[in-house]
Amino acid sequence: MHFQTISAAALLSLAVVAQAASPQWQEGQSYPAGTVVSDGGQDYQSLLTHTAYVGAGWRPANTPTLWRLLSTTTPSPSTAPSSAPTLAPTSLPTASPVPTPNLTVPPPPTPTPVVTPFLPPHGQCAAAWQSGVYTAGQLVSYQGHNFVAKWWVNTAPTYETWGAWKDMGTCLNSSTPAPTPVITTSPTSTPTATPSAKPSIAPTAVPTPSASPRPTPSVVPTAAPTASPAPTATPAPTPTIPSQGLLFDDFSYSSVSQLGGNGWQVRSWGGGPGFSNGSWSPDNLSFVPDPTNPGNVLLRMKARTNASGDTVNGNTLTSGTVSQAELSTQEAIYLNGTWAARMYLGDEPVSGSDGDMVVNAFFGITQYLEGAEPYSEIDFEYLPNGGWGKAGPTMWSGTYEIAAYDALNHPTASRSGSLRGWHTLLMNVSDGYIRFYVDGELMQDYSGIAQPDHPMYLALQIWLSNASMPDGSPGLLRSTAWREYQQDVDWVFYLRDQQLDQSGVEALVQQLRRNGQSFLKNIR
Repeated sequence: MHFQTISAAALLSLAVVAQAASPQWQEGQSYPAGTVVSDGGQDYQSLLTHTAYVGAGWRPANTPTLWRLLSTTTPSPSTAPSSAPTLAPTSLPTASPVPTPNLTVPPPPTPTPVVTPFLPPHGQCAAAWQSGVYTAGQLVSYQGHNFVAKWWVNTAPTYETWGAWKDMGTCLNSSTPAPTPVITTSPTSTPTATPSAKPSIAPTAVPTPSASPRPTPSVVPTAAPTASPAPTATPAPTPTIPSQGLLFDDFSYSSVSQLGGNGWQVRSWGGGPGFSNGSWSPDNLSFVPDPTNPGNVLLRMKARTNASGDTVNGNTLTSGTVSQAELSTQEAIYLNGTWAARMYLGDEPVSGSDGDMVVNAFFGITQYLEGAEPYSEIDFEYLPNGGWGKAGPTMWSGTYEIAAYDALNHPTASRSGSLRGWHTLLMNVSDGYIRFYVDGELMQDYSGIAQPDHPMYLALQIWLSNASMPDGSPGLLRSTAWREYQQDVDWVFYLRDQQLDQSGVEALVQQLRRNGQSFLKNIR
């Protein structure tokens, strides 16, 4: 009879495999929400349905927004082999050092804590939704489904892709206690003390001395100075227009139909952002004379509505109309380099009552993909009436790793205060960082996993948000009268792989206009 010999090392390997309770995590695999895997001796549960793309580095231990640590899987010891084979060390290549840009970087802002949703046992319902405020990452159940909040929200979950809640799938009833919603209250202003009036002190009168007579001085004629020749001004150097990698358009058109010939697409299809049944119309774009610069032409974009906040159900209107505007490039070929636009931002409607949550945007985006790669998005968004948890006029900037709304995947910055008027918005994008500037002033400096890493479309928008105001009121006025908001755009600019400041961009724009070039695209 023939017996096969099994080594002690093989027995140890079999013991470890038998002890592991979960399959090993692997790159390239798709993991539905609730899946349990083992990685590095620990068990993790998937929080979101996603694909672990090769090279993305989404190991469970490194991505708390995708995985939740369950337990440590420590295999039971077994008999050690009498002699372990000696493995020759494998030499690893030494990574070439990455040069550090010679830039002065301000200290990073204090990071916002990441809220990781707690998933109940697979298939069970989370705590039932209650009226109140929820923030990004909080989990609730509603009408037999689990939902996770994408951002600040105080409305019930819906199934809309562009809504504030992400549907995590069906669930079974459970007795999980409800999380306490975050209740926000307006701070009470502290009265400013009125200073007491100080007693005035009457000055003591001083006798005026009598003037002593002074001798009259003799006038000595002064020779006229010899005039110095005026210095000759040194002419400013003429900037060189790049021969490749440039997009510039100052919108010197007479008809919206001309835009397509220069590589633009005017949106006419429905959907988000905003209301799922909101419309986007080419009729909301036009070209108007610049009142401050004769001969110059501006792109005007408008959003209008007669819908009342009482008709908002999630991100759907039950009556009324919302009509908005979007212009984007036809090609998604824009990534590293300098992005810039000169825009006029308004604080009030041009007609009708004020108070809707209107969004003025200059941004880059890939095809929209919920919660997964490949995805990139970078934004400037100005909300003159406030919103997204901020009261009053607010400029937002931000970048996305994926279309998720926690601080890890979507770091943002905000600046309160009116920006009514003309402003230059500029983004410097590189492999190691992204920086946002408003009129040359740094607004956000970011380096991390949300750094854009996929080519994007360059785009402009004006739209109306379905989110609620910070005080809980609807994002739309409770009125069925028409209101119209506008933004104007003087020019847009993109230069690939070069990091220019505002003065560098404006010098090239002025030179292009002197050359009579209202449009130039030599980027492929």
